[in-house]
Amino acid sequence: MGPGIEGDGDRVPVGLADQLTWPSRRIRLEIRDGRAVGVLIANGDALSPQNRFRTETMTGWRRSTPQEKKLKQVPVYMPRTHQPDRAMWRGLEAMLAQIDAPAAYREAAAELSPAVLSWLAVLRFDEYLPADFVVRTRAIGISYGSQSSVVDEIMSDSLIMHSVVLGERGSDLRLAAVAGVGAAEAAVRALGDLAGNLAIAAGGDGTGDRERARELGFFGLDNRFRTWLEMLTLDVDSYDLRTDWEREVHQLISSLGDQLIAAAGIPAWIGREHRGRDGQSRQIDASLAAGWFTAALSKALPLFAALPAATPRVATPAATST
Repeated sequence: MGPGIEGDGDRVPVGLADQLTWPSRRIRLEIRDGRAVGVLIANGDALSPQNRFRTETMTGWRRSTPQEKKLKQVPVYMPRTHQPDRAMWRGLEAMLAQIDAPAAYREAAAELSPAVLSWLAVLRFDEYLPADFVVRTRAIGISYGSQSSVVDEIMSDSLIMHSVVLGERGSDLRLAAVAGVGAAEAAVRALGDLAGNLAIAAGGDGTGDRERARELGFFGLDNRFRTWLEMLTLDVDSYDLRTDWEREVHQLISSLGDQLIAAAGIPAWIGREHRGRDGQSRQIDASLAAGWFTAALSKALPLFAALPAATPRVATPAATST
């Protein structure tokens, strides 16, 4: 089996230029009297996506257990797909290259960052790039419709960070960036649970309310996180910066939570019996939902919760006239 040939005899790309010029489509022009009057567009050479990370340098990859079972090969990586409702910064951990133990001494990673970012990490690790070198990343993806035959949506997002964040061995800044995303995710999840519990207390099922609250939380944090990420440089204290971020997250999410609680209405404060996922029935009301929210937010933001001045607020029901 020669280079560039798979087991079934099909040719595969052997390098970046080969892949970038791969004939995935063929076009035949119909010429009459020296003019093109028609066109035939047909399929070209098929190219499977499995384990193309060595030649596809602009894509992130995820390890696929189903593909490993199907192909009887380990590991098998598939391209990471974009989620239209998920901002690029929420997948930051998968983007950041990992430079630690040699591959021979560790299990195959669950995810691989785009090779172009891995190369930037190597350049920074060997100090060919200065720590304040600004990396501007952009992600572009397509969401396909029925049987992947039509394009439903084209998405584009960008993110700016300093090269020092990329691939540093145990870097406090890299860990701070990943922890910042985790804190935001956990806080927004607490907000969504609050909205869902308030809806359940009022007699609803909470599903739609939970998703709308999460969308509102991520929307409010989006620009804040991007600005905060650009502040991660060598001349800052990562612990202080993480604490500042958790303070900002708490300020926004607790404010949104207060608004939800204050607008819950009398039925939610009276509450109702609800059977949870554990099969147990319990009385749920707005006061209990608020207490759960406060506890969940403190758990999501431990650095802020440890501050002496961090006293969580609980909203009270708005006054109503009868």
